[in-house]
Amino acid sequence: MFRIDEDFVLLDVEATSADELIRFMCKELEAADCIQPEHVDTVLEREQKFPTGLPTKPFCVALPHGEPHGVNESALCFARLKKPVVFKNMGNACEDLDVRMVFLLVNNSSENQVEALRNLSEMFGESEKLSTLALLENKKDVAKMLSNTILK
Repeated sequence: MFRIDEDFVLLDVEATSADELIRFMCKELEAADCIQPEHVDTVLEREQKFPTGLPTKPFCVALPHGEPHGVNESALCFARLKKPVVFKNMGNACEDLDVRMVFLLVNNSSENQVEALRNLSEMFGESEKLSTLALLENKKDVAKMLSNTILK
């Protein structure tokens, strides 16, 4: 089970890099005691080895995640950016993608992660759902939409 609540919905975020954004998102999860401070390093290391940027439509998204080490409670943190941040393409690590939405998944059980990643990937293929996420202004509505997607 993933904790998804409005405290983990970050709207109009400003960041200059993927690393800066991931650190910021991890701080939010750390403040809620979902992760331990060192977990951010596992996410950043994994992102360098296995990029998570996706060339979705109508705009690109990223799905950073790490190993279960340092995760107290499984959760999803969502960030919608004011201006895109560059992530490397999952399918071609040489390609930069301008990402507008980031879905940071932290999970203390690798069993649940596969299903959550699959459900999010399905949503990424539905441009109308991404467009809706781009327009929602209420954090509670965003959290509800993400819960319905991941926990279906």
